Amino acid sequence: MVTSYSNPCPICSEERIDRFRLFFDGSIKTFRCTTCGFVGHFPGPGTFGFPNYADSYASSVLPANLDQQYTAAAPRNIEDIIARLAKYCPPPARVLDVGCHTGVFIKRLSEAGYVPHGVEAADAIARYARDKTGLPVTSGLYERTMFGPEEFDVITFLNVFHHMPDPMSTLRAASYHLRRHGLIVIDVPSLQNPVMLLYSLTHIKSIVLRFRTWSAVNNPQIVAYYRPKVLSRALTSAGFNLCEIATGRYSTKYSMPYASLSPLLRWVDALCQRFQIGTILAIAAK
Repeated sequence: MVTSYSNPCPICSEERIDRFRLFFDGSIKTFRCTTCGFVGHFPGPGTFGFPNYADSYASSVLPANLDQQYTAAAPRNIEDIIARLAKYCPPPARVLDVGCHTGVFIKRLSEAGYVPHGVEAADAIARYARDKTGLPVTSGLYERTMFGPEEFDVITFLNVFHHMPDPMSTLRAASYHLRRHGLIVIDVPSLQNPVMLLYSLTHIKSIVLRFRTWSAVNNPQIVAYYRPKVLSRALTSAGFNLCEIATGRYSTKYSMPYASLSPLLRWVDALCQRFQIGTILAIAAK
């Protein structure tokens, strides 16, 4: 009798059949590891085929429109992340931004006095980022062989870690590329978001399908899903020491142009941090 799956949990290596549960059954099936709480397409009974969406995505978007994909919240999010980063590692530290897209973040890092280098999976977008920023951008999927040991003081994964098919290998590669006491910064959607919390109470599937951007669960390009506890476990398992973890941060992202809502958003942020609801920002040291 088969007692284990060939696709173990990438966080805790669990492979026993009775440790996996169907998490969401939409056009994409996702499964939850009951041992550590990780949710993804591929652990346990799930099937996994990493889609080669990077180049197809790049070819389907006109370069002139790429920067427009950043929401109004993005500049404020960037400034908040740089301010938090500076507390632990001020300029002129070397920063590798994995999944740099059009280079908005590495450009701002350069303006703040850091020495940035980008990695972008899609060739066309990587070329666009190099031309636009004049900064080094390496094309390809991030992996250990891409750089030498201890080349960077900081490695960032902003809205990209949930696309990584093997999160633990990614974290180990980051540790290899980081200098001693170097920092890793991960900004990633959380399963503990308002849409998924409502779904967990009602089990109404249409809620998730209607608000797919918020829930992220039925998105074919997202292969892994995190809660703060699961992400913290992954980081510590890879040898990192957690410096801080923040959730929500709605006042940072949306206080302008909705200045009148700032007091309310700060109150919402306090609740989000207390109950760990909303987007996760984790900073950890090697």
